[in-house]
Amino acid sequence: MAPHTLSRPVSRPLLVGLTFIGFISLGLPDGLLGVAWPSIADHVAVGVESLGTLLAFFSLGYLAISVQSGKLLARVGVGVLLAISCLATSLALLGFAVAPAWFVLLPLTVLLGAGAARSMPA
Repeated sequence: MAPHTLSRPVSRPLLVGLTFIGFISLGLPDGLLGVAWPSIADHVAVGVESLGTLLAFFSLGYLAISVQSGKLLARVGVGVLLAISCLATSLALLGFAVAPAWFVLLPLTVLLGAGAARSMPA
């Protein structure tokens, strides 16, 4: 299956805006988790040391998608892949904001890792 292509040209301001959103979405989750973790740990009643478990789950999601990134890129194209990964990252961060318990954070962290892996070229 060939990558999707746009049937009409994209305006320059739209392209610059999408590029900016993609750039921000690459770095935001990585820094945000480290800064927000003490508050999140208090909210879900776990110790700060639980961040190691969370990072292991993040690595699972990252690894699962990064090993498939070449196939995904060839199938859907870079724009769609970036949009899907931004959506995954956004949903995971929104879930972090409303998660009522520790066990809810674990699958959200896998999703966050999967969203972060989109920048991995294969």
